[in-house]
Amino acid sequence: VANEHTYIHKESVSEKVFTESGKNFSDLPIHKHLISNLEKINFTKLTTVQEKVIPVLLSGKDMLVRSQTGSGKTLAYAVPIMNALQSLTPRITRKDGVQALVVVPTRELALQTHELFNTINTFQWIVTSHLCGGENRKSEKDRLRKGVHVLIGTPGRLLDHIFHTSALKLENIRCLILDEADQLLDMGFRKDIMSLVEELNKAKLNKSYEPLDILKHGHKSLEDEGISGFPLRNVNSKCRQTILLSASLSEGVKELADF
Repeated sequence: VANEHTYIHKESVSEKVFTESGKNFSDLPIHKHLISNLEKINFTKLTTVQEKVIPVLLSGKDMLVRSQTGSGKTLAYAVPIMNALQSLTPRITRKDGVQALVVVPTRELALQTHELFNTINTFQWIVTSHLCGGENRKSEKDRLRKGVHVLIGTPGRLLDHIFHTSALKLENIRCLILDEADQLLDMGFRKDIMSLVEELNKAKLNKSYEPLDILKHGHKSLEDEGISGFPLRNVNSKCRQTILLSASLSEGVKELADF
């Protein structure tokens, strides 16, 4: 985990996949049904990246994570996301819209990531979906219209729906994951990602502009709100937590993180 503006290890490196502490998912403060579901699919012991990432993610901080492919980083963000969404009371419904957005570079990774979310999702009211090239756009629009809570997609297809599908609302997104950030940049998605983040920021600012509330309390910027814990656990949070994951911390990834 890189703190503030410290960027090291420009090349991807080999690391120990599992921690020496031997901690398990059952040691985490997560729902027992989520733990039992993980155990059913043989996920018990935490990998190094999971042990380091999950506590920081739960604290609500933005993160830049360098971790090799196959280290278990998808679960490092999928488990906290699912646990946070199941904890909301009253339960979220389809009309609450997208709460967490995961951006990946390829169709294959979008499908794999969606499959993993589905595999660990033991909560029937939480809806996950994906948007990527090669899929039927009408079917995707129908899924968005019905309501989705966790949305996984490739940058181009996500932007397509952001600009042309009115059912895709962005104002409730409180967690943004950019997975395989180095690959996203290598494939030429830098401008798409910047446009996507700008649209998310616009949606958040528009939602926070409530004239009657401003008359009573004055206007507060997103920065004024601060972050207290995992924003996904609070439907009223004005904050969005952003997490970049990458196999290497190149100059391009550094620039994206600064943006």
